[in-house]
Amino acid sequence: MKKFFILIAILAAAYLLYDNFYNKEAVEIKENIIVTQASGMDINAGPSPPLKYALIKGVVKNIGDKNLRNILIKYSVGYDTLSAIIGFLNSGESMEFKTNNCQVRNPNPQYKLEEIKYDDEESL
Repeated sequence: MKKFFILIAILAAAYLLYDNFYNKEAVEIKENIIVTQASGMDINAGPSPPLKYALIKGVVKNIGDKNLRNILIKYSVGYDTLSAIIGFLNSGESMEFKTNNCQVRNPNPQYKLEEIKYDDEESL
């Protein structure tokens, strides 16, 4: 039984080492969602609710040691996918981004970061 606990402790230590040193994210993102309402409604249109559009705006920072290229950031808002592309980001550099927009009904829609893809200089 003692050998079993030692084996579990070794496996846990190996996982923590892997997670801390090899599985680090290279980017840090701070974002918020912006919802706008369409103006200039047609007076003859009837009783329909005004259109609302959502986009996500934020700052991405390269916290890794390598320069990054072709950074693709994807969010989901409802059933729509919003994305932003950043061409190049040096190590330690920050850059603002803005996604494309989509039509929403809710004035406070839920959003979720789906994925971040990038190429580092070594993979090119």
